[in-house]
Amino acid sequence: MTFIPLLITSLVLTTISHYQSLPIIFILVNFSVLAWFFFTRVNLNHIQLKPEFGHPALKHLFTVSFLVILISYYGFHFTQDIATTLLTSMLCLKLLEINNKNAHRHITMIIYLQFFSLIVSFLNSQEFLLVIYNFIVLLFLLFLLLHYQIEFRGNCHDSNNQTLSYGSTKRHTWFTEAHYLKKIIVITIPITIFLFLFFPRIPGPLWTLPSLSQQSVTGLSDSMYPGSVNELSQSEELVFTVKFEDKIPSSDQLYWRGPVLTKTDGFLWEQIKKRTHSRPLNKASKVDYFSEPISYEINLQPQQQKWLFTLDMPYSLSSPMIKNPFLSDNMQFLVRYNIRQLVQYSALSYRDYYLKSIKQDIQEALIYPHPSNPETYALGQELAKNNSPKQIIQLGLDYYLEKEFFYTLKPNIMTENPSDQFLFQYRRGFCEHFASSFVLLMRAANIPARVVTGYQGMSYNKVGDYYRVTQSNAHAWAEVWLEESGWTRIDPTAVIPQQRIENDIFERQQDNLAFYNLNYSDVSQLQKKFKVSEFRRAYLNMQQSLHYLNYRWNQWVISYDTKKQNSLLNWLNLKNLTQILWIAISVFSLFIVFFMWSVNRKQKKTNDPLLKLYQQLITKLKKHGFDYPGNQPPQLTKQQSLLFFPENSKELEDIFNLFIKLRYTNSNTEAEKKSFKKLVNRLKILNN
Repeated sequence: MTFIPLLITSLVLTTISHYQSLPIIFILVNFSVLAWFFFTRVNLNHIQLKPEFGHPALKHLFTVSFLVILISYYGFHFTQDIATTLLTSMLCLKLLEINNKNAHRHITMIIYLQFFSLIVSFLNSQEFLLVIYNFIVLLFLLFLLLHYQIEFRGNCHDSNNQTLSYGSTKRHTWFTEAHYLKKIIVITIPITIFLFLFFPRIPGPLWTLPSLSQQSVTGLSDSMYPGSVNELSQSEELVFTVKFEDKIPSSDQLYWRGPVLTKTDGFLWEQIKKRTHSRPLNKASKVDYFSEPISYEINLQPQQQKWLFTLDMPYSLSSPMIKNPFLSDNMQFLVRYNIRQLVQYSALSYRDYYLKSIKQDIQEALIYPHPSNPETYALGQELAKNNSPKQIIQLGLDYYLEKEFFYTLKPNIMTENPSDQFLFQYRRGFCEHFASSFVLLMRAANIPARVVTGYQGMSYNKVGDYYRVTQSNAHAWAEVWLEESGWTRIDPTAVIPQQRIENDIFERQQDNLAFYNLNYSDVSQLQKKFKVSEFRRAYLNMQQSLHYLNYRWNQWVISYDTKKQNSLLNWLNLKNLTQILWIAISVFSLFIVFFMWSVNRKQKKTNDPLLKLYQQLITKLKKHGFDYPGNQPPQLTKQQSLLFFPENSKELEDIFNLFIKLRYTNSNTEAEKKSFKKLVNRLKILNN
């Protein structure tokens, strides 16, 4: 293996570290450039670079083609995703500029920019496995840098414009470079850990980044259309983990409240924007709470959105990582910035509550989007005849039960009057079809209603004893206004009998079946029906173990904030920053003293007789006024000594030439070593 293939390998590894944010088309572009360079420029037989292949303008064609693809894919809006793509691809394209005249400059730039590229990958994810992978790539890059600096730096400049050699020399081996790398790791890791633990934590992000492009945003949005929640149900991407302090709520209470959608044209459902950010956190007068509170702690993954998920109905939320959270009028917790890093917060919720309303809320929740879905409107008008609101709601739920509706992940496409198509034609759908059609039905019957989106249920991780909520838990349900009970949650999907819940739902929800509010009458019987193979069981156990590792990584490292740092300082009985600084200075000083002592001790204890003789020679020269700076090549020392002692020039030249031969070549004999010793001992300085 030679240096240029190693450099190409490092670029492949660095590109892979961006797999979560880099579109597949640009990964293919990068790998294509690397493959083209390898097969057209690298000559492994002669361990050298071939001359540039094709016309010099070819590299400009590559660059222009890449920019065209970039603009076609992203447009002209500069975002974090575009910057990441640009960085990784330009690193690969930089290879095309390497030639025999400027190789050193370009190779050095490529290696150093890869370190920066690894840091950039953490802007999209800080998962434990990515950290381990990036650490391995970091070690590889450090080894590559050492390998280049030691072996090849002197060979990169060729005044005759000959082919660039990148082969290894005999003076250094990869074992030597690995030894240097071990030293770097031993020195830097303790310093890194110390700085991580004691350097003052800064709440919130260090800087504000441009908004991410839509391609990178997954999860719930502030709008819903038929099929939107179903798309999320196909994903096992983690949304948040939760740990309960006391009793775990039953499945019919596991509704994690998200955006509330009131405005609709019969197809698209949206939030009403004008009052989204109006209620401060300390104003909870809109809700009357009953029963005992539910206390829990959430680790929320970065969702690039402004909302925080809590159990329905939220009461309070606290976190040192979140600045000024507040409640919307629809009782959804929000922050004023997109969440781009993992956040941890504690919350309280109540199972029994009375959610009040104002006149404008009720009026907006009564608007029916005429002329869309006329059959739904007619059915709602019919249900409203001579019936109370509670009776209308029950009749609406009975309609789904009696007309044999099916709950499935594979519904028909419904784009024209989707509520009518769902209620009267297909009768097969997912939660958004049930919730949106039920809300329109209630509005047609003159009952205020709206759609609530969020997550329902969770899955248990027995390895770590905590719960996970993923995108597959995405759900939509309805809220109706009743004078005696306020805004009341109604989930039409919960009334669908087990025999009409299709197997595709069960197969995707096996892990959280016990916590999912579907009408499963006998969970154990269903689990026997779909037996899990031993291979599948082993895979699930391994998956849960990996999830637990990531959970602990988030708990101990990612969410290490000011509060946890203060707890550590209190435990160590350190009260202020001055004490920490003095400890840091003391530890660092001791480290420097120990390092210098070990180096000096190693130099003094050398057993190499050749080096001892050379040191004896230098000492003899210094006694006669020679200024030896130390740690410089013997060739340079020879030149300086010849100028300083012209009368001994012949003897000194013979001595230094023999030392260089003995020290840096393998062609030496015992007779030459004895001759060197005699020359050093017989040397008499003639001038002072």
